[in-house]
Amino acid sequence: MTMRISSAIGLLTGLTIATGTMAEDLKSIRIGWQPTTTVEAQVAHPLAKTDILERNGLKGEVIMFTYGPAVNEALISGAIDVGFIGDMPSVSLLATGAPVSVVGVGPGRDENVIRRGLI
Repeated sequence: MTMRISSAIGLLTGLTIATGTMAEDLKSIRIGWQPTTTVEAQVAHPLAKTDILERNGLKGEVIMFTYGPAVNEALISGAIDVGFIGDMPSVSLLATGAPVSVVGVGPGRDENVIRRGLI
């Protein structure tokens, strides 16, 4: 689990341009996730309940959604910056031509990380 959290922090930090770790320098990031898979919870809970994001120059807001299509809608509308979603919501979102990018894929089928905006 520690490796998953470390990987997620590295990925999220890489998705933003953090210039420092002082409170006024923190880069805001809104992270959407769904409680349908254990891996997403193993990453989302530590991000929400610790200061690990702040220690890496990020001010995180972790937002829970009930299922993948709701995360997709939030990504498209700009309500979140990054979403943890499963394989089918990822494929469905990409098939629409939405301005998103897959920036990480976990070892299981329900561990995709989608970033709003094209890389």
